[in-house]
Amino acid sequence: MFTGLTLANILGVPIGTFLGQSYGWRSTFWLITGIGLLALIGIALLVPKVRSGSSSLAQEVGVLRRPAVHIALWMTVFGFGGVFTAFTYIAPILVDITGFASGSVSYILVLFGVGITLGNILGGKLADRSLLPSLLGILVTLAAVLAIFSLTDQNKVLALITVFFLGVAAFGTVPGLQLHMLNTAKEAPTLASTLNIAAFNLGNAMGAYIGGVVIDTGIGGGLPAVPWVASIVTVVGILFTLWGLLDKSRCSVCEFSTRYVHIFWRRKAGWILNGIEVLSAYINTAPFPKSPRHA
Repeated sequence: MFTGLTLANILGVPIGTFLGQSYGWRSTFWLITGIGLLALIGIALLVPKVRSGSSSLAQEVGVLRRPAVHIALWMTVFGFGGVFTAFTYIAPILVDITGFASGSVSYILVLFGVGITLGNILGGKLADRSLLPSLLGILVTLAAVLAIFSLTDQNKVLALITVFFLGVAAFGTVPGLQLHMLNTAKEAPTLASTLNIAAFNLGNAMGAYIGGVVIDTGIGGGLPAVPWVASIVTVVGILFTLWGLLDKSRCSVCEFSTRYVHIFWRRKAGWILNGIEVLSAYINTAPFPKSPRHA
């Protein structure tokens, strides 16, 4: 699904930007409506029917009682929310600050799309190797790239390089965030994936809102401050990731301690049983002297 999302960014974002600049913003939404209807028809005709999993509704909803699930959701909201704090206003940043012509923005967004495709692939490989540590590293990289963008957006060459790496870092987080959520709520995979997608969308909306507030209120100069404010949003996601990492480490220590104690007592019980067997065998076979009564 996220691979399709990355391809949609490569093709859809530049085309939508071009249509909006050439024929007005309504033309983009008419195109999206038409594509959505075609997608709906294709899903109805081509997607096979499958049976739902064995988990019950109570089991699915029950995972919401776990604090780790809430931490994972906030990781997604803030970790990815920083991306759209800046990306929502990427066109005015590139035009008004960097000095690109408005017609060139769609081509620059193709570069961003290539970056998110590579980031999605790289993030998946890193998540398979070491999930939370790699996710933490990518989020730190994302926060750094966003902060650097507030400096490089004044130079065209540096801005292009930063936009590319912003795409790599932005979607490098996606596989790790999704996999971590599924691992945290293994008993409720349907609800977990649904909630995490909702968390992504909430982060997108929240990020766009925060960026708009910065521009409207003129905080830090308005539009030029959007990238570093986006970096701060990502830092909040980093803090939740550290919380999740520490919580997982604590649970691993507790699990290890419980397993060790269990093994220790099993072995101790085994030693006791072996001692009883040896003692019983000795009592049954030892030539005890007869007492005077039986002499």
